[in-house]
Amino acid sequence: MKIGVHMSMFCRKWEDEVTPYLEPLKAAGYDGVEISLYGANNEALKKVGKVLKELELEVSCGVGITPETDISSKVPAVRENGILFLKECIDKTAEMGSKCLNGVLCSPWREFSHGNTRRERWKRSADSMKIIGEYAGQYGIDLNVEVLNRFESDFINTLDEGTSFLKMVDAPNVRLLADTFHMNIEEDDIVSAVERNINNIGYIHCCENHRGVPGTGHILWNRFFRVLRNNDYDGWLTLESFVLSQNEVGNTLSIWRDMGEDPLVEAVKGFNYLDSLRNNR
Repeated sequence: MKIGVHMSMFCRKWEDEVTPYLEPLKAAGYDGVEISLYGANNEALKKVGKVLKELELEVSCGVGITPETDISSKVPAVRENGILFLKECIDKTAEMGSKCLNGVLCSPWREFSHGNTRRERWKRSADSMKIIGEYAGQYGIDLNVEVLNRFESDFINTLDEGTSFLKMVDAPNVRLLADTFHMNIEEDDIVSAVERNINNIGYIHCCENHRGVPGTGHILWNRFFRVLRNNDYDGWLTLESFVLSQNEVGNTLSIWRDMGEDPLVEAVKGFNYLDSLRNNR
């Protein structure tokens, strides 16, 4: 298992510079980082990519679609825009040297179905994802679809639903992104859900029930890691905590109170906790 951190943790605005944090994160022991493509221009991505290579840090990429690029839309032109957008994101992911693109890829964040239309949206989105998955496969890139809680989406809320959706997509490199924050809200039992769907999980975001760093809330991390070890999970465990309120990123994600100290201090705490569990200490 590899431990990473989502660089949006260090942003007060989505487009903030994150390069200065990379060397301290390497020193802390992180294996890699996740870079958001949201709002990032090519020059900024090249700068980050250069430093990552120098530090020998691995990288994964993340993004989300919008109503204008909704691949589940009933409007063909919008779906085409979405397919083109995600292909462009795959190109950027390949340029960064990353082997996975994660995030809200199948329907827009905080967009909900109207009436009994979810299955129709699934079908349109799955058909689009199959095309996108084939394109990503040419680069050897996996697409990891994030499963969100009910307050952020009604498209896919549980890992079981995610597995059903993947069967419709039928592409070997399209998998699930399991996030402990969202699972804490939606799953009857996080560990059982992960165990049932472990073969379809390509990436994991780790944070507490309140979105602070692991070890500061009530998620049962020992049980969680036991099921990962028992099922030979060897993918990413990426810290995706948001600890600062009163800023653009915090407001967007409903962080209304500070969940810790300086983000870098919290990232080091989070790494040490996850690393101890990874090594079964």
